[in-house]
Amino acid sequence: MLPIHPEDSRSETFRNPNGVARKTFDIATRHPDYRGKQTNGGTLDTEVLQDFLHGPAAMADAARPIHSGIATGDLGDLPVIADDEL
Repeated sequence: MLPIHPEDSRSETFRNPNGVARKTFDIATRHPDYRGKQTNGGTLDTEVLQDFLHGPAAMADAARPIHSGIATGDLGDLPVIADDEL
């Protein structure tokens, strides 16, 4: 729902429920308590998980205004950001 990627460049599978579930599972398989085989996620998955494990309150604080901005539509008017700027 955020204008981070231009709509005309998004395919039908862009951020679809299956893709989001897969990414969530990739991150979950890197948790120290996970006993199964890790998926082929990237190193960023490990970094994201470590941020959550080491600072859950800070991560929740960062997520709250994003969630609120999406829910209210306040973030819908953000300019599109080019990939190289991210």
